[in-house]
Amino acid sequence: MKLQQLFESEEFNLSKFIEEVRPFLDVCMNAGSMTDQSRPFLYHGSYDLAAASKPFTKKQFSLRAKPRDSSVEAFNAANEWTKQNYGIEPRRWLFTTSVRSTTGSYGEARMIFPIGNFDYFYISEIEDFQIYMRDHYDELRIGRGYESVNVQNEVKYILTGAKKHNQVKHNKEIGIALKHGYEIMLNGGSFYALMQPFLYEQLTKPFFNPRLNEYHEWLCAQFGINQ
Repeated sequence: MKLQQLFESEEFNLSKFIEEVRPFLDVCMNAGSMTDQSRPFLYHGSYDLAAASKPFTKKQFSLRAKPRDSSVEAFNAANEWTKQNYGIEPRRWLFTTSVRSTTGSYGEARMIFPIGNFDYFYISEIEDFQIYMRDHYDELRIGRGYESVNVQNEVKYILTGAKKHNQVKHNKEIGIALKHGYEIMLNGGSFYALMQPFLYEQLTKPFFNPRLNEYHEWLCAQFGINQ
């Protein structure tokens, strides 16, 4: 049996789930108090039809070789810049956001929970890099009268400016990105992808693991579940 099939054949166990995603929950819980306007969960939109009907799947992180809907030039330029500056290529990672509605155009929304240690990367003030760059190109062409735009140069110009203004975040200050809905790129070993109603249903059931109560209570609080 392939590892992927083994993952997807497992029954969901809430205690095991919390144990496995504790590093991610710790980051979220320590990101600051969440209000009704805050969004402490991450979502990803996927057209994976095989998993569409499943309430949860457990998957391996994988690196994308090409962009799904942005230009190859911008994709390569961004990865080249981040590799030179941070030793990583986050545009190849899993794209997530705390704004569930944003994932609608990318497929069925799933809640994403990295298992064990993980990396994350985002640029503050940018909710969607593709849209941000498209607007930037339009400003150059329409607003400033440029006949053509060198995509590679402009991508590196934007990223260099973001770094200068301390907007590039690698494994730090995730609370800001969660609260404001910035595009967050994730990487690691594996992750859970859950339907939100499914997790809600699991949390309403009795929980008998005192060692993990803090995490269980925090998750319930985010969903407004009275224990």
